[in-house]
Amino acid sequence: MYNEIVNEVEYTEKIVDSKFLGYVYKIQTKNEGYGKIEKVKKMHPKATHVCWAMRYLDQDTGQLYYYFDDAGEPSGTAGKPILKVLSNRGLVNLICIVVRYFGGTKLGKGGLIRAYSNITTRTVEKAGITAYEKIIKDCFYVGYKELPNIVNILRSNNLDYNLDYKEDVVKITTEIKESLYKKLKNKLSVLSK
Repeated sequence: MYNEIVNEVEYTEKIVDSKFLGYVYKIQTKNEGYGKIEKVKKMHPKATHVCWAMRYLDQDTGQLYYYFDDAGEPSGTAGKPILKVLSNRGLVNLICIVVRYFGGTKLGKGGLIRAYSNITTRTVEKAGITAYEKIIKDCFYVGYKELPNIVNILRSNNLDYNLDYKEDVVKITTEIKESLYKKLKNKLSVLSK
């Protein structure tokens, strides 16, 4: 069983003389993860290290992918400990990025592993954890007459959607958590063509 974070958050802590900042972001793909890394690097251009780990499920195949990087810290002291925390909690569809500003005191390998593990743990705890639900990608067609009712249902459930206007129908595409999809499927199918 997998879990996911509830919120995207930042957590800051000073360990010995170094300042650590943890960030967690929701992602669906490796490219989204790399985009978040670039964002954090731009926010912290003078950081000594920007280490990270990501885990996500391929939405089509359900295959789990994970990647990590020590970003110049000694091998196995940053990216792997971040990944281990994410794995131990069963977290998917996220990236955790930990920024370090070196303060002058070396922590040693054990100290680095503990520091990166602790920052990751506190960051994901601050974000909140909930059970993972599969996202259903759906597309359906409605007549112009039914469109306002369908849009009201989508909005009242805080769903993002795209409308593609055709000659006599509107194509609606949306992504819905599986449990909500099961609840809404009958309502939507009654109103759609």
